[in-house]
Amino acid sequence: MVVALWENEYMAEPDRSPDRMAAAYYHAGWAIVSHYVGRQAIGISIAPNARGKYARGEPVPKKLPPMTTDEAKRDIMVSLAGGMAEEMYSGGTENAVVSRSDWQRARGNGPRRAWLVAERAIVNENERNSFLNDLAAKVHKVLESRWDFVRTLAEELIYQTVLTERQVRKELSDLPPGVTDTR
Repeated sequence: MVVALWENEYMAEPDRSPDRMAAAYYHAGWAIVSHYVGRQAIGISIAPNARGKYARGEPVPKKLPPMTTDEAKRDIMVSLAGGMAEEMYSGGTENAVVSRSDWQRARGNGPRRAWLVAERAIVNENERNSFLNDLAAKVHKVLESRWDFVRTLAEELIYQTVLTERQVRKELSDLPPGVTDTR
């Protein structure tokens, strides 16, 4: 175990296992894009669950609430953000998937939720795929342009495991929200 001095206190070096690091980037990316689309900051955590795994995302509900097109766009962007940030961290920004033709069969809660939300807004499957690909490209661009903030928030999570709503707001206080128009 490595012990280092941070802020005049001796602390053990935090766990930087690949899965924990990926989870930190997942949650940091989610928080950054949530802030970008104007959603209220909430606390984030990389505390392992009862099985010792680092949870990512929420289960996809069986029934989604009614949404306007703009609300659907924001919901989709937030749904895709965590997985995309994790992928960008793990494989580099050039490897992040920003276009796909199989959204309906996509793995992961974020892409599944994105598909379900888009399905309610757009009937034609080709148009829906194009709509989702456009939003995924926008999420990628937002994350890429704010990557220093993603990295900083992920590092805070690595050291603290849990960030309260107040801590997340403080970390994001220098970051202006994006435009609320998600076009």
